[in-house]
Amino acid sequence: MSKINKIIDYHLEDEVRKLRAKGYTYKTIASKINEKLENKGQKVSFMSIKRYLDNQAIQEVADEIQEGNEPGREIYKEFKIRMDKLMKDMEERAKDIDLLIEEAKQTKNIHLIAKLISLDKDYFEQARRNIISLVQYSEDRFRPIINYSEKKEVVIRNQLLDFTDLLCPVCKQKVLSKILGGS
Repeated sequence: MSKINKIIDYHLEDEVRKLRAKGYTYKTIASKINEKLENKGQKVSFMSIKRYLDNQAIQEVADEIQEGNEPGREIYKEFKIRMDKLMKDMEERAKDIDLLIEEAKQTKNIHLIAKLISLDKDYFEQARRNIISLVQYSEDRFRPIINYSEKKEVVIRNQLLDFTDLLCPVCKQKVLSKILGGS
């Protein structure tokens, strides 16, 4: 039997979710919760907070799938919209800077050219950071779906292993070699 998470045991679910929704880190949430629990002689770790929230995210994915939704599709749509906007912004910025550089060349304004090149470099560095941030955000959104899938895979694998007990020794060995051998 698995141990009940302290967040559930201490009835802190709503408070933890609210703090996380405000953007607090696991450690900050644990610190704030522990301030309130201090007089009760109770304490929670940031890992308890993380495990609770991870399990909640996985359960939300499971609920969506049970309802017939495809959570991954929505995340992909959101990613694509944001990435397309970033790319469009970069292309527009590149065109604007190219026009300004051409104008600066024609007027032979070296200082303006240098300033534009510097601005261009800064802009594209920021765009690179924005793309990395978007990818990390998407990975964080996909993580519960991956975790849910991995849990389901383990359950199915264990059910198959249990099923082999019903087979004759030769069949059992063949099925086990497929399940455990991955072929």
